[in-house]
Amino acid sequence: MNAKMPELKRAFEAAGFEDVKTVLGSGNVVFSAPRASEASLAKKAEKAMEKRLRHSFPVIVRSVDALTSILEKDPY
Repeated sequence: MNAKMPELKRAFEAAGFEDVKTVLGSGNVVFSAPRASEASLAKKAEKAMEKRLRHSFPVIVRSVDALTSILEKDPY
């Protein structure tokens, strides 16, 4: 099952995430949240999807700093 990006965005907003944006049709979501562990944010996102979409998808949370580091290390 694939989630529609507008519905996915609304699920994250309903869970209290802010500045929510989906990335094309990739299923990636960019958002702001109070400082918390990546695991707790992932769990919150999965619960929000289950509640709003009636389906949950695996979630991997990365901070902006972590993503920047990955991009800087990209050999290509």
